[in-house]
Amino acid sequence: MSTLLSKTRRLNKILQKSGTEAIAFGDICQLLSDVMSCNVYLVGRKGRILGYSFSEKFECDIMKEKVVVDRKFPEDYNNKLINIQDTIANIPN
Repeated sequence: MSTLLSKTRRLNKILQKSGTEAIAFGDICQLLSDVMSCNVYLVGRKGRILGYSFSEKFECDIMKEKVVVDRKFPEDYNNKLINIQDTIANIPN
């Protein structure tokens, strides 16, 4: 429980700083990735990647290239994401 409280406090601290400074999307993504043990992508409406964090054991070179090098999701992939209306775990391609 203290770990969750500590992580919640870290997120709160980041969000409070965003009122006076530029939003640290990378910090937010890193914290959410740590808390949920998953990859996190913060993506703009047009597919531009504003921030990201990979989980420790992530090994997809294609995604790493798109995220790290291109800093943008492909248009068709982004359109699929935009059209998702409900939260569902492990959506099939």
